[in-house]
Amino acid sequence: MNKKIPLLALVALLTIGALAPGCTRSLDPAGVYAGDDVLHTTELTITTSYEVVQTFVTWEKENRAALAQYPELTKAADAMRSGAPQWFKSAHALRDAYAADPSPENRDQLQTSLRLLRAALTEAASYMAIAAAASEQKP
Repeated sequence: MNKKIPLLALVALLTIGALAPGCTRSLDPAGVYAGDDVLHTTELTITTSYEVVQTFVTWEKENRAALAQYPELTKAADAMRSGAPQWFKSAHALRDAYAADPSPENRDQLQTSLRLLRAALTEAASYMAIAAAASEQKP
């Protein structure tokens, strides 16, 4: 049984702060994001969230029997399996809508979608960290 916490989850815990709105950075106006911090943060959030959620649901499936003592973890993984495809599809569509028209309304809709992805990322990383800490305490 491979109950070890994937390294990606630990990296994600450190990344969560970097995904918070309002982080200050200066983007090159001639760069791929045309100086738009919202687009840059969106890409970072979508990519990181996808990787962590995918790692979490795979890890949970591979270790389901050993994780039986954490029914809330399995419930969360199952909810992510069913909801995540639509969450990411929506985030991509809203990113494209914002890129085409960076209006406040499109930005706000995009930010709402990204909050959902950040919550999933945080939940997945948190459950993996809890399970890893518990397995470290066992002799």
